[in-house]
Amino acid sequence: MKYHNPKQIFCLAPWVHAHVNVNGQRQLCCLPSFGIENTNKTSIPFKDFWNGQKMKEVRLLMLEGKAPSECTSCTSRQYTSDSPRKVLFQEFDNLREEIIEKTAEDGSTSFMPLYYDYRFSNLCNFSCRMCSTHELEIKRSFLPNKLVPAHPLKRAKDNQRIFVPEFKEAIRAGQVKRIYWAGGEPTITPEHWEIMNFAIEVGQAKNISVSYNTNLNTLTYKNQDLLSLVQQFKFYTIHASLDAVGEVGEYIRRGLCWDVFKKNFESFYDADPGRIQLTITLTIPSILYIEGILAFLDKTRICYTPLFCISNNLNDTRDILSPLSAPPEIMQEIAKKFSEQVDKYPDAYFDGFRQAVKHLQGSTSLTSYDQNWKEKFLKARNRYLKEEKKENLKINLAELYKEKSSDVYAWWMQEL
Repeated sequence: MKYHNPKQIFCLAPWVHAHVNVNGQRQLCCLPSFGIENTNKTSIPFKDFWNGQKMKEVRLLMLEGKAPSECTSCTSRQYTSDSPRKVLFQEFDNLREEIIEKTAEDGSTSFMPLYYDYRFSNLCNFSCRMCSTHELEIKRSFLPNKLVPAHPLKRAKDNQRIFVPEFKEAIRAGQVKRIYWAGGEPTITPEHWEIMNFAIEVGQAKNISVSYNTNLNTLTYKNQDLLSLVQQFKFYTIHASLDAVGEVGEYIRRGLCWDVFKKNFESFYDADPGRIQLTITLTIPSILYIEGILAFLDKTRICYTPLFCISNNLNDTRDILSPLSAPPEIMQEIAKKFSEQVDKYPDAYFDGFRQAVKHLQGSTSLTSYDQNWKEKFLKARNRYLKEEKKENLKINLAELYKEKSSDVYAWWMQEL
């Protein structure tokens, strides 16, 4: 097609990335603000999606260095460091000229995806308090019944009829260069183990890098070990989710056993400390108890990524755990507590947390945009307290807040 500046391309996703979400829908990428195939019906064939009208329009827009309106996760201040488009696809930057050459005037392309992120299930063995319940199905053998609503998704037929075969075909052809596993929890998803073993069987594992977003609770499946499996691939990275240590971590991530996490973490850390990282979701309780995470990282010195729990509205129990959902004076109190802990670690290794502190200090409370904030907050808070009473808790959220900040505690307990 006509000349375009390779450096100007806003994002490489429409050329290098193939994504299927937990609902079985094809999307441009994993970020929920951008759904292209907006249907719960049987998925359209990959070739029809890949060069469908919407994808062609997106490519033409991004060739001009512009972002579609739906790409708010990369254009807003949601992330504390580089936006996902820079982090996820930077390894394919050297392909920009080839991408332009293989893109027609109408936005269609003969370039085929190299990075696969197929979410075969929303099944999870945890029930994290900041996780959207529509994204997961609680595996109730791990958790007390009815902790949160479960929304099982019946994906098995489409997985085996459509997504597993096309994934295998791409692997066999040598097309796949990177696989990202997430869920739900990928390590309890049968399709994950099937695909990984297939890549080994056809001799392509040595050409594929794999990365995981996992709670690190389950490392075996049918007597097969995850560590020995990933070691057969070109490269592997484990992004372990952990927001606090000890009983606070167990409170935030229902299903977490701190002792099990430490044991499983050590198995990967001992094998290669450079291959395991932490992903920390910054909620109000995780920020107030961040000293445990900082000490853990100071000891291990592994890579880490802090991400804020983002509130989309004030109607959900998940949303009120986001520091951005607190009123301005409380949000700044949380930022102050955050800063006090991070300042105890002045070396450059912890600059990621310093950046997160500045991000929070410079953010605008979502309450500033909603005149009905207090009413919505009280309803969500009351639902949260009601759910807490159903659990056999060692400690509740009010007690956690009270221990760290009288102001945060007073805000949480207002009108009770």
